[in-house]
Amino acid sequence: MTPYIYKFNQQYPNIRLEVCYQHRVINMVKDGFDIAIVNHLPTQQMQKVKKVFSTYMNLYCTKKYADKYGIPESLDTIFDYPIASAISHDYTIPDSIIAKNNKTGEEILVRIPIKKLKLCINNALGGVILLKTDEYIVGLPHFLKVDTINEPLVKVLPDYNFGEADFYLLRHPNEKHDITEILVKYLLLALDIGSS
Repeated sequence: MTPYIYKFNQQYPNIRLEVCYQHRVINMVKDGFDIAIVNHLPTQQMQKVKKVFSTYMNLYCTKKYADKYGIPESLDTIFDYPIASAISHDYTIPDSIIAKNNKTGEEILVRIPIKKLKLCINNALGGVILLKTDEYIVGLPHFLKVDTINEPLVKVLPDYNFGEADFYLLRHPNEKHDITEILVKYLLLALDIGSS
């Protein structure tokens, strides 16, 4: 959503957006949100939900990291290197992740040695900052424009992507504001999925 905010503000200069970046389960009614985009299906009943896109992670490190530590050459050695592992939306650390071979489509379950991990994060922007330290391999969503990081990056295990995730648009079950409808239609068009 972030890359589309400024365009929305330009197109609708009289609408104020209040954007909250959070990594927690939300309650649309209790928290007072009109819409939300989340990476998990909500547990609340009566929730209006629409799948808006799917993503996966690619692994990256900086060239300086690769020169200093080397890079994994197989799925078996990923966790032998300094890596920032993921924290789920429910604040748990997964004990495995699916690696999908981009060429063959084969999916491989990779066990995460939780006791071996030194750092776990739940935020892609934090991952970008960690990349710039030249000390970690970081997973970033495939749609993130890594060329904007201004660092020479190396794609780690480029034949694989990791951890497919779906994102959902949630709408407040009782609110029907014209402004909310405008924003929802704008986001759905920006994400190229149409409206409903």
